[in-house]
This record gives sequence, C-alpha cells and structure tokens, in this order.
Amino acid sequence: MIRVYRYGLLAPTMNGALVREQMRGANQYRNVLVEIECARRSALRTLLTDNGLRQLEEEVAAAEASVQTAVAAAREVRSSARSAASVTARHRVREARETRRRAVDALRARRREIRDSAAVQRAMSEINERAASLRRSARGLCGVYWGTYLLVEDADHRARAAALYDGALPNNPRCLRFFGSGRIGVQIQRGIPCAVLFGSDARLRVAPVDPGAWQSPERAERRRLSRTVLSLRIGSEGRSPIWAQWPMTMHRPLPEGSIVKRATVSVHRRGPREEWSVEITLEVPDDSFVGSRANQANGTGSVVAIDIGWRAMGGELRVAAWAGSDGRSGELVLPESLVGAFVKVEELHSIRDQNFTAARQGLEAWLTGFAAIPDWLHDASDSIAEWRHPSRLAALAKKWKGLRFAGDEQAFEALEAWRYHDHHLWSWEASQRINALRARREIYRVFASRLVRTYASIILENFDFRSTAESRLSDDVRTSSRGSRRDRQIAAVSELRAILQNASAGRSVGIEMLDATGAADSADSACPPCSSKEFDTAGQLHGACDPCDSVWDSHENAARGLLARWQRECRGIDSPRAGVSSEQMPESRWVRARRLRAEKDAGADRAAECKAKHKAV
Repeated sequence: MIRVYRYGLLAPTMNGALVREQMRGANQYRNVLVEIECARRSALRTLLTDNGLRQLEEEVAAAEASVQTAVAAAREVRSSARSAASVTARHRVREARETRRRAVDALRARRREIRDSAAVQRAMSEINERAASLRRSARGLCGVYWGTYLLVEDADHRARAAALYDGALPNNPRCLRFFGSGRIGVQIQRGIPCAVLFGSDARLRVAPVDPGAWQSPERAERRRLSRTVLSLRIGSEGRSPIWAQWPMTMHRPLPEGSIVKRATVSVHRRGPREEWSVEITLEVPDDSFVGSRANQANGTGSVVAIDIGWRAMGGELRVAAWAGSDGRSGELVLPESLVGAFVKVEELHSIRDQNFTAARQGLEAWLTGFAAIPDWLHDASDSIAEWRHPSRLAALAKKWKGLRFAGDEQAFEALEAWRYHDHHLWSWEASQRINALRARREIYRVFASRLVRTYASIILENFDFRSTAESRLSDDVRTSSRGSRRDRQIAAVSELRAILQNASAGRSVGIEMLDATGAADSADSACPPCSSKEFDTAGQLHGACDPCDSVWDSHENAARGLLARWQRECRGIDSPRAGVSSEQMPESRWVRARRLRAEKDAGADRAAECKAKHKAV
C-alpha cells in the first residue's frame, strides 16, 4: 500500500539559491514539454481533419454559436419579461443544446472511424515517435537533476493521457508561468527502509528525532523535540552529492516496516509568503497498516448512504445528509463562521480591485497632465489603461522608488501608499483563504472518520459534479447566480467525496457507487410515513405530504431512498426500508481483496510446508 506523509518545512538554510534555480529550470523544462505536446496534438488533429472532418466541425461550430445566441436571448428575456416568455426561451436553449450534442456525437463517431484506419495509424505512429525523440533531446538539455526532472515527466505523462479534444474543441495543455512555486525531489530505486532515512543515505536524510516528539504528554515538549533537519540531494559534483537543507517539523513518526520510495520538497505561494513542505512516499505493508487502523466497529455489517449536495440554511451551508441501516441519520453543515470566512475573502478581493482601479486611474490622470515625464516612466506606463492586475502597478512603484525625479512627490506618495495598503490586504486575503480551506478540510475529515469508524460500507451516487459547475439558465432564474456559484465553491462537494474515498481506503471500508440516473425511482422518492408520491420537493428543504400531512427533511429522505435503492439493487430486498444484517451484507471489493490475499498466502504456506516435508523424506 502506497501512502504519502507530509511534513512542514522552513525556507532552505543550505543552497537555497540552487534550490530555486532547480525549480525555475524544472518550470522551463515543463513548458518545453508542453510545447512539444501541443505540436504533437496539432499534427494529429491536422491528420484527422484532412481525412474528411471539416464539414462536421463546421456543423458543431454552428451549433455552438446557436447555443450562445439562445442563452443570450433567454437572459435578455428574463431581465425584461415574466414567466411565460422565460419558459419559451429556456425551451429554445434546451433545443439548441440538444442539437449541439447530436452534432458533437456525430463528430466523435467519425473521428473514431478515421483513427482506426491503418493508414492513419501509421501516420500517427510517426508523429508520436518524432515527439518522443524531441522529449529525449529536451531531457538532455534541461540542466535539472534527475530526481526533479522525473517529477516533471510524470506531470507531462498525465497531460499526454488527456483526450485530444474537449468535446468539439481542441484540448491542449498549457504553459505555466514561474511565480516562485515549484517542486524538487529524489526518487529512491528499490526504496530504503524508513530506519535508514535517519542514517547516512546518499540521497535523503533526516536528523534523528527524539521519540518524545510523539510520546511526550506535554504538547510544548512534543513541539520542541519534533524539530529536525531534512537533507535532500539536488545535484552532484563529480561523485560527491550536493545537499540542500531545510528545518523540519516531524510531527508524527513513519510507520514501522515501511519503505521510502520518493521524497518531494514543494513550495507554494500563499499571497506574499511562501509555504514549504516535504512529501515522503512510502510503501507500507498492508497487514501492518490494516492491523493498526482497521475499523473495529464495522463488523456489524451496517451501511450508510450519503446524499451529497449543498443548500444554504440561513447563514450555514448544508453539504450532505446521511442515513444508516442501523436507523441513525444526520447531516454535515458548514457553520456560519466558516461561510463568513469565505465571504470575507471575496470582500477583501473586491476591495483590492476597487483600490487598484482608483490608483491606476489616478496615476493615469497625473501622467496625462505632467509635462516632464522621464522616458523610462513613459515606456513603463505606456499601456497602463489596459492593466488588470495589481502586480504590474506594484512593480512600477518599486521601480519608481529608485528612480525619483523632480515634481513626482504627489504621484509617487499616492502610489506608494496604495502599494503598502494593497500588500496588507493581499496578505490578509491569502491568510483568510488558506485558513478557511484548512478548516473546511478538517470538518470533512472528521466527518469521514466518524462514518468509517461506524459503518462497513458507504453508499454514494455516481454523479459527475463537474456538470453542476456550469452556469445554468434555470439556476439564474430561480436564484442569484452569484450566490449559487459562491455556495457551490464554498461547499466543494468533490473534495468531500474524495476525502470519504480516502478515509474508506485507509480503514478498508467499502464504497459502493450507485448510478445517479435511478435517483428518481418511485420507491426512493416516496413519503417516509405513508409512501405517497403526491408532493414536490424541488428547490425546498422540507417536503410536505398532502395525504398524511407529514413534513420531513428532503435531503435526509434522499439519503434513505439511496440506501433503499442499494438494498434492492444489490441485495434484492423487497422491502425498501429493511435493515441489512451481517449475513445480508455483500462482500465489498476491499474485503474480497483481503480474503483472496489471505487465501493466496495460506496456499503458499501449505506449498512450502509440503516442499519441506518432501525434501526431508
């Protein structure tokens, strides 16, 4: 089992300049590979287009233009008319999108036919071989240590695996500007035991840590003893290693018996500050890991279904509701303080934008009325009316500080005051954002940990959250599009699902994904007390049933319906509300994998015993 342990670092204390040079070189190498990949994709698309795709591509472009026209017309109608005209406009949008979908499907089918022909396959092989030759040449000229260029090539390999087209549009990787963020690393062939990491390895070293750093009852003592030094090889001088060192906080030990496979040092820009960390990739024995963290409570075979989605509830934001086969249920809600923290980030960014616009326009007006402008300032501010980012104005202020001239007091002092205040707001905004993101992640992790400690399987809908990220006309009609997008971004339901999957894998809890197309099943959407379907919960938090006058939570009922549907589809249970006993519990893939592994090991042991007895005879 592969696990990654992350530890915090401070800025490098040895060969820091060389570390940043390696990061910049890695960024340049990455961009060269991106250019090679874009050229390869362009050649492949030209090859396919030359084989009769031009007309279908034109049809897709026309359909896309029709969709954009219909959406613009519907928005105009929504702002000036009422429901009847809006319904007609939305219907036209749906028809335009359906026409676009059919055109894209036809284009994709034709591309597959062309790609499968023998002549095109030979031409594609030639193009790919040429690109591979260029990549090998770029590696030899990159000037980056091999442990780091392997990280770059891994990222390039993932980019090359992406589809050639995004629907009907070309899909290309993008070059990245270097803002100071980057990674360097070292890969350890065949790995080393974690105990050797604290020794004298020639690639990666950590100064020994006192066991009290993890065992002391006093938090202050643990923090003090966890401070150590990380040494990473970033180059060679002959056969002698070139080391870089970072102060490190090793807040938890590595698992015993694990094998160190790779170490990656990363630096990320958090506003005006840097954040350093090291990620150590380990190969952990399955039996020791599962034995130390196996779920002891999930032996009952209970199951929990989770309905993931976001809904504003006053100042709070609900992101999930869950229902277990043991009768328990609950919800996951982001508190008002956390939602307010994300809103504050938006407010700070808006204030910075307003201040930047005012400072830029003020400087532009001063430059227009000032006669004796130096040539350097005239050239530096030639396109100031088109500037859209505060960094350009801040760079001008820093340059101006060393090139003062007579009569510039008013403009320079105003610009410098703006730069000082903007730096403060930038730091505040960045800190507010990262603290809010970490608080949300911790809430999700605690929620996932509690569930995997209690239940043996988790039921989720196999739903593509990317579809909800698109701005939809119907959402704009029902509610404020700005508020809807903000709630979606704050909820980050894809991150919640990923955390649930990671927590389940760590504790060998099975995850079952049900097809989202069956979510509207009649038995699942029925009233819990009377099983009636005479209600509509669309856009409502609570459902009200007319026959029995009962009111219930629509999200919790959706989770119970998901659980009931899983019971029918996976177990064939007739009653939609029947519980799941340990005998009825299906064997998850994690349980099946452990069982097969145990049977294989037992068979190997028996074979070894028979072989030993045969030799003895």
